Amino acid sequence: LARYLSLSGKYDPSMIFEVIDKAKLLRTFLPLDHESRHLSSNELRDLLPKLQFLRVLSLSHYDITELPDSIGDLEHLRYMDLSHTAIRSLPESVCALRKLQTLILSHCRTLTELPENMWKLSDLCHLDISGTDLYEMPKEMGRLKNLQTLTYFVVGKESGSTIKELGGLL
Repeated sequence: LARYLSLSGKYDPSMIFEVIDKAKLLRTFLPLDHESRHLSSNELRDLLPKLQFLRVLSLSHYDITELPDSIGDLEHLRYMDLSHTAIRSLPESVCALRKLQTLILSHCRTLTELPENMWKLSDLCHLDISGTDLYEMPKEMGRLKNLQTLTYFVVGKESGSTIKELGGLL
């Protein structure tokens, strides 16, 4: 019974679905190289419900612009890497990932905002937002008591997020 799926080289996205249909308890979905990858929004929306036991998800370097709301249903997810994607925003449902410990958004050049309820990610330890174009941080980031890595903090004019938010994280 396969629990880990690592991909390298060129492959047809339909092959991913074949493998996942056979691996009902898949824990890890991880590409091994940085060749450009493509999954359409529809393919990603169809794929995520099949990954209900997933703990590690890397879509790094995939040609995606959005995540479906169903991402919030991956209740066991601990590590998510969306680096080097064209994602514009994260759905609010990401905040339902209570066990998420690592969220990598580095070099998501079109990412301008984070979900309003990021503070609900109580187990979040590492948040990499380097190379993004965030215009402000969500309120109450200081409630992320387990946060050990935060690559930078954007003081917001609209949301009222201030540097005081970081006081509780020392």
